[in-house]
Amino acid sequence: MRVMFSIDRDRNAADTVFGLCFVDAVSFGSGKPGFADGEPDAAQFHAPYSLCLLVDPSDADDGDVRGDRTGTEWLLCADAYNNRIRRIDITTTGLVSTYVGSGVVGSQCGQRQESTLFQPYSLCADPIRAGGFYLGDVQTVRYCDGETVSFVAGGESGYADGVGGAAQFACVDHLLCSVDGKTLFVSDTQNRRLRAVNPKTQSVTTVCGDGETETRDGVGLDASLARPFQLCFDRSPLTTAAGSVIFIASRGGIRRFEVHSGTLHCHAEAHPNDFTALHCRATARVFIWY
Repeated sequence: MRVMFSIDRDRNAADTVFGLCFVDAVSFGSGKPGFADGEPDAAQFHAPYSLCLLVDPSDADDGDVRGDRTGTEWLLCADAYNNRIRRIDITTTGLVSTYVGSGVVGSQCGQRQESTLFQPYSLCADPIRAGGFYLGDVQTVRYCDGETVSFVAGGESGYADGVGGAAQFACVDHLLCSVDGKTLFVSDTQNRRLRAVNPKTQSVTTVCGDGETETRDGVGLDASLARPFQLCFDRSPLTTAAGSVIFIASRGGIRRFEVHSGTLHCHAEAHPNDFTALHCRATARVFIWY
């Protein structure tokens, strides 16, 4: 059976009030903005932005490697305005708890519940190590191994390629990890670029986009992305290799990026006065199937 999880952006008719729901009508969250752990209908979120399925590392078949993901799974939620990563036990109790972050605004790494975050927007499971995941707050990319949060890259607002703290992001809006775990793609929305991070060396490079406000097809830095938001791999059987094509939801529509050649194509165009493409940020982001 396939289950769909989503973030309900329309609840109480306010973008900052969300509930977490899945298709059999069981919900997580009271629908009122705030912070509270506990039972599914009593828990509170404030601007959850991203969802991620995570295997409990203590229950994974082979310890370090994700493998076939037959262990107990949690649903993680980037609760942006609470500056926390929340955990939902979707396998048994449905309880909501705080997994990462003290709630204090900051960039402190260390023990996961003592670390500090600044509006975490994005989450991405490590495809190799069970229980590991990447998280992106406004200008920083970090990694949590299930116990400790560590620094990967970024820190200052701006645009710069480089290694570790020398790299700069303007808004880490979405993360996508390659199937081999060697490349982490970053949708740097305010810089209008697609960035690539090597988690091992902490090096950050720009793979697509010249920073211009208009959308233009092309190759690598000769192409333009108008506010890229959501990223996802093309999983159709017609794709030549897993992870070779990325779809990018942007203000200009849906773009198709070929990872190896660096070529950006239009997949679905949006009229300049039609804000439907902006809602790709809401609709493409929030659905997760398993």
